Amino acid sequence: MISWQKVLINALIEHDAIGVRATASTHLGHEPTRAQITAARRAAHVAGAADLGRAVQVPVRLGDTAREINHLVLVRFDTTAEHDQLLDTATCRPPTPIRGLELNLTALEAAVRNIEVDQLSADQAGYLAARLRAAVADLTRLSPNLERQAKRR
Repeated sequence: MISWQKVLINALIEHDAIGVRATASTHLGHEPTRAQITAARRAAHVAGAADLGRAVQVPVRLGDTAREINHLVLVRFDTTAEHDQLLDTATCRPPTPIRGLELNLTALEAAVRNIEVDQLSADQAGYLAARLRAAVADLTRLSPNLERQAKRR
């Protein structure tokens, strides 16, 4: 079972304001189920009641329609957030090291597929080979840890 209070408080430590749905999506790696988002919202309200943050409902317009839905945002007490910042926070996932790594790996995969080795000078090839060996060694060390973490769930 996920401790949503822990997840939200950890995210709030890193950011001035967090969108509850966005944080849940980032933590899970997919859109939360109805039960998961309900649990996360309840945890946000409990955190607000415990003076760990301020729970704010932010109206968000859906596409081109006139319909609005409220997104729950948790804001640190020592922060004054403008409406636009709250709106961005409610609808966007906070940047995370995981997302950055994912983007870098995707870019690396594309670069590897598109590189023309015969067009490189000897110095360039040697430099890239050394960087690649170092990256592969780091990824090799990281992979078993990720696999262990994936099996825990």
